[in-house]
Amino acid sequence: MVTKKVHHALQSLMSLGDPVRRRLYDAVATAGREMSRNELAKSTGVARPLAAYHLDRLVKDGLLAARFERQTGKTGPGAGRPAKLYFRPKSTVRVSLPARDHELAAMVFLEAEARRSQGVLDPVLAETAQAMGEELAREHVEFGQEGDPDVIRSILTERGYEPQAGTDGGLWLRNCVFDELAERQRDLVCGMNLALLRGVLRALPDADLEARLEPAPGRCCVVLGRPGGRPGELN
Repeated sequence: MVTKKVHHALQSLMSLGDPVRRRLYDAVATAGREMSRNELAKSTGVARPLAAYHLDRLVKDGLLAARFERQTGKTGPGAGRPAKLYFRPKSTVRVSLPARDHELAAMVFLEAEARRSQGVLDPVLAETAQAMGEELAREHVEFGQEGDPDVIRSILTERGYEPQAGTDGGLWLRNCVFDELAERQRDLVCGMNLALLRGVLRALPDADLEARLEPAPGRCCVVLGRPGGRPGELN
């Protein structure tokens, strides 16, 4: 039996099958900030009325969220109509048939580890995360990716980090793949994530990048920059 929750998730994912809708969704995801209808219509080449229709459909399907704001900075009469701004919600869309709850198991393990270690990343956990990162990288190369000139971005994209290049050759990670876990035990989860990505880089010495913690709202807590430097501004 398909539950209402799963049915809604399936509808949401089917919504991205429309090429115009997918283009608008990707534009918001890549921007990593709130965008107006005018901005999205211009950046995607979609006519504004058509963009408005598909954006509101993405909101209805739960793939985007929206709010209104006056962008002129003025208030009162003559301030103009507020713009409708679109952004990705914090909630995620998941489909599993039959139902599985791996996230609940992860929460249990996380809470148990937090109690045992009092919220401090255990060396064994860090070593394990780093080893798994190395394994991820090696598997990626093993399955025919060794010729990829940008293998690190390919790995990060495959794992959902949504990497975006910085002007200094580093990478910002637009999506926190452990977001819901990090909200419960941020120091523990961010430390584990850092160790995992350091493992990936350790297996790919040609990447010439280092992973560092630089927490900020709306993105992953880890950034990948040149040794001794920062990723630079977003391209």
